[in-house]
Amino acid sequence: MKKQIVKINNIFLSATVLLIFQLASHESMAQSSKHDGQTYESTRQLLVEMKTVDTNESFISLFNTGDNRITDLVKALNDSNGAVRRNAQMIIRYLDNDLGMSALITSYSKEKAHIVVAGPVPTPLREWDYDYISKSYKNLPSASYIYALAIDSSPKAKAVLSELTANTNNNPKANYQDLEKVKIVNPNDILVDSSDLAKTVLDKAFFVSSEDKQFATSKFISFNAANDKALIEIYINRGVLSEEWYHVVINKSEKGWKFLSITPVATS
Repeated sequence: MKKQIVKINNIFLSATVLLIFQLASHESMAQSSKHDGQTYESTRQLLVEMKTVDTNESFISLFNTGDNRITDLVKALNDSNGAVRRNAQMIIRYLDNDLGMSALITSYSKEKAHIVVAGPVPTPLREWDYDYISKSYKNLPSASYIYALAIDSSPKAKAVLSELTANTNNNPKANYQDLEKVKIVNPNDILVDSSDLAKTVLDKAFFVSSEDKQFATSKFISFNAANDKALIEIYINRGVLSEEWYHVVINKSEKGWKFLSITPVATS
């Protein structure tokens, strides 16, 4: 009889513990959902206010905290506001966040019209990028893609660059200025000295001609949340109506800091 009572008590205790665990889990999920809802509005507001050329506070904040807000940024890819969708895409690409990039590529497959790629082209390139290059360009991809192929430096990237060069040689109307810039790139050109990130990025900026470097300055903008990526701005000022801005994202690897993406952001 005592054994039966003990058995019943154990069953009751187990059921009680399970119920408490389920209630706690439900409360935790509810709190998490509430928290995500609260942070999304904050993230969305930053996306609304975001600018890149003048690297305003909202843009810098998103680069700095975006990895911790990646759920918000993924959600923003489906926002009703086109600017919010575009800016969310840009921040995800600046950070090269794996979860964000996976969601972004999935979102491209849902596009019925022409796919618009906004923001940097992070390296190493994904299969989606190679497919995009082959399907989207008759002459040359954007400068960001050409620079990405150069700093990727994988056998496949080198082969695509060679193919693009051959195509432009057969097309006298093609603008191959950016291809000319990457002909001399080697693996050492993408390694950055950690003692002065901004200065070394400018020193290694193969996409800025030696003539233009006398008019160029560079400055550190921000680290990401994990401090393993950094955003550097390069500004070339040749005078009124002859200016260029570039954003260079570098990331920390086993060999040190190296180029992750190079993005021309504005000209005047």
